[in-house]
Amino acid sequence: MGMPQEQAALQQRVEKAAAIYTPFTLTFYDWWVYSIAVRIMQCPPQEFFTFYELNVSEHHLDIGVGSGSFLRHCLRQNLLEQVALMDLNPTCLDVTEKALRPLPVKKYQADMLKPFPMQNERFLSVGLNFLLHCVPGSIREKGVVFEQIKQVLAPDGLVFGSTAIYQPGARFVATRFLFDRYNQMGAFNNRDDTQEDLQQVLGNLFEHVDLVREGAVVFFRASDAPLE
Repeated sequence: MGMPQEQAALQQRVEKAAAIYTPFTLTFYDWWVYSIAVRIMQCPPQEFFTFYELNVSEHHLDIGVGSGSFLRHCLRQNLLEQVALMDLNPTCLDVTEKALRPLPVKKYQADMLKPFPMQNERFLSVGLNFLLHCVPGSIREKGVVFEQIKQVLAPDGLVFGSTAIYQPGARFVATRFLFDRYNQMGAFNNRDDTQEDLQQVLGNLFEHVDLVREGAVVFFRASDAPLE
């Protein structure tokens, strides 16, 4: 039996968003995203590095790994001991693995919207940096990833990350132009994303939730243990 038409279309959009990250684009990914794009989104670049430092654990799972720049930064700070990487794009996995050498890592090529392949492992932290706004669907639809994360998160573990929210980002002319262009390309899928939906999705799954907005970027943390 074939895949239902809507599900097949969604899968194509997911794969299209992931396919943008090639060996070539990853060579200037960090420069463009964290020197230019986040400033257009009215968010200071250093916020991302500080956020990772404060929330990553020694036993960490990173989903949607990009080029691995934040993990590499945390490795230099001696904050990592065991790391697992999960991404739909094998190039991102390979580039990040190389960036983290000599730290041994586990790599999983998988779709975050489907059951995770590491069901028997439990992580102290799970990071999703700048990932949700790339994934098709509303926050409520792609929020299924947090249900999957809860299955592999230690009882006192923490999920954290960041995402670009279309509203109120669209109030800024340059940000709106960037968001509209990226949505047209299929690199972003955040027109329907709201901070309120993210708060609700996390609140339905975790006892403690914290969201902070910087410009058009929302940083989030959630855990069943109290947040420090």
